[in-house]
Amino acid sequence: MVGHKSNLFGTGIQKYDLHAVQVMGANIELWQYKTYENGILNIEEVYKRTTSTSNQDTEELVGKIQLWLKQVKKQH
Repeated sequence: MVGHKSNLFGTGIQKYDLHAVQVMGANIELWQYKTYENGILNIEEVYKRTTSTSNQDTEELVGKIQLWLKQVKKQH
């Protein structure tokens, strides 16, 4: 698909995950996140193969991850 971008995120990204994304050659971003007891959320970009990523795109992704984490915490 032209113009489509996938954002994948997780807590335990391994070298095999990174290799798989690199081999696919698709328009994919791979992010890793970690939450700390004091509520701090650290988000690290692990891999990016896109034509361009704006700050707005990154901010939207961070917002989506934060919302997802809140939903996960409510379920546990």
